[in-house]
Amino acid sequence: MAKISKDNIYYDAQESYRIDKRDTWKLQLIRMYAHKKGLDIGCGSGRWLKNFPGWQGIDTDARAKATPGVKLGSVEDIPFEKNSFDIVLTSHILEHVTREHFEKAMAEINRVLKKNGILVVFGPNPSHQNFYNDYTHVNPVNVFSLSSVLKHTGFEILEADFSLYRRLWLGKLLPRFLLNPLAPLLLSEYYVVARKKV
Repeated sequence: MAKISKDNIYYDAQESYRIDKRDTWKLQLIRMYAHKKGLDIGCGSGRWLKNFPGWQGIDTDARAKATPGVKLGSVEDIPFEKNSFDIVLTSHILEHVTREHFEKAMAEINRVLKKNGILVVFGPNPSHQNFYNDYTHVNPVNVFSLSSVLKHTGFEILEADFSLYRRLWLGKLLPRFLLNPLAPLLLSEYYVVARKKV
């Protein structure tokens, strides 16, 4: 039997993934902060990098090195110097980091971000019905727990919410007390934007 590699699974999935209308709000959000030097952690084939010339990326899959500006590396071991970036993006990465390595990952992000640097995180909502359909989801970090960790490690939260509230007209019109009970069905993704204060 062939060995299963989660790196290969994700690289292959990202190869077929293209940014579409559902992601327009993400591009707009990142562009609010992306005018400076950026790093995409877990960049795969570079789908976000294509929209931000001059950014760099890291990935654990060796095939990612074929993309210009990409190095081998992981969120727990970022191959860049301290204070290298004005913005760091992680899109659906932190849920794959075990709890034992989570503090190291957050320390590495903090290390490579400059003072007043911006961290943008997109991740799946662990209370959503499909979260554990991906067997590599090992850490149920959510918008609230991540915001708490960031506040206690020298970050100021600029935005933190479920993507539905930014992405769809329904999320903008309906009161949250009506939508929040439907989280396991509707609120499949969260986002956090934070500024490094120290």
